[in-house]
Amino acid sequence: MKKKFRKSIGSETPTLVYFFASWCVPCKLMRPVLKEVVEEFHTGLNYLEIDVELKKRIVKRYK
Repeated sequence: MKKKFRKSIGSETPTLVYFFASWCVPCKLMRPVLKEVVEEFHTGLNYLEIDVELKKRIVKRYK
């Protein structure tokens, strides 16, 4: 994941990074909206989902 994350955010294509927690209700409500945004931009947008409980180093680095 680390390489994919760095490659994606370093890309010429904009990247939407969705930091979420599985227990977070607002995060669950936001996911469908983000999926619509990604579908609308299709190939013009990179999209990554980062579980804050599993990827603590990335979360700490990017706050």
